Amino acid sequence: MAKPTALYDVHAALGAQFTDFAGWSMPLRYGSELAEHHAVRQTAGLFDLSHMGEIEVTGPQAGQFLDYAVVSAISVLALGRAKYTMICREDGGILDDLIVYRLADEHFLVVANASNAQVVLRALQERVGGYDAQVLDRCDDWSLLAIQGPNAASILSPLTEVDLPGLAYYTIATGTVAGRSAYLARTGYTGEDGFDIEVEYMSSPSLEDRVLIISDPMLATGRSMALVYKALLRLGKPKALHIVSVIASTEGIEHVKSHLPANTRIWVAAVDEEMTAQAYIVPGLGDAGDLAYGTKL
Repeated sequence: MAKPTALYDVHAALGAQFTDFAGWSMPLRYGSELAEHHAVRQTAGLFDLSHMGEIEVTGPQAGQFLDYAVVSAISVLALGRAKYTMICREDGGILDDLIVYRLADEHFLVVANASNAQVVLRALQERVGGYDAQVLDRCDDWSLLAIQGPNAASILSPLTEVDLPGLAYYTIATGTVAGRSAYLARTGYTGEDGFDIEVEYMSSPSLEDRVLIISDPMLATGRSMALVYKALLRLGKPKALHIVSVIASTEGIEHVKSHLPANTRIWVAAVDEEMTAQAYIVPGLGDAGDLAYGTKL
């Protein structure tokens, strides 16, 4: 049976249609897809992302361990900074794309995609041997809300003492939201400005109520956003859509190609013979073989 998020009753009261996604009962849609899409592009939208996987890594060698476990140099992150990265299999195939936040000198928060949260957790637990670090499963301990759109800061500001204009892109701060302890990060995946809000699990219902109350005079549509809109919003901005654009093998690339029109361009992550992570346009789906970027694993 699918698990409800802390906001399940709020979604139901708003008329959401639900779907089972990665073992969670998540709102798929509320009403007009177009109205909700425009709300995020023109004002703001509020997303329940509590199905995402939170994993804490702590200890004197936490940074060095993450350097080994993922493809980026995490130990050099400044306090309060975030990094978009990936965790790979031994053969270079991608297990998942992640965001890693540095909360303190010896404390990191890894956020994984819902469908891969347990895969990432197991991979980190298997790799931590030999390091003075601990991997903690916090997936059921936190709720994650995201407010995204050009009015996100003005809507959220009355509810927090955190200096939102001063919070740079891909940084995280500790504070309160609607009187609740929270982490606020200037991250998101809609192509708009916005904030991710991590709060303890049972805190979320009252928090969303407060955000929606503040939002009513400011939003064209004072409503939450469902899973389908998070995916659709990426189509108009250069954001990778997980599973479609992050593919674990060449077999996966061929599978995606077989289901798309010949002139469709998609971005994929691949690993070349020099073990360099690259992003390519798939041959036959646009400008064949065009190199987008490369970073050493």
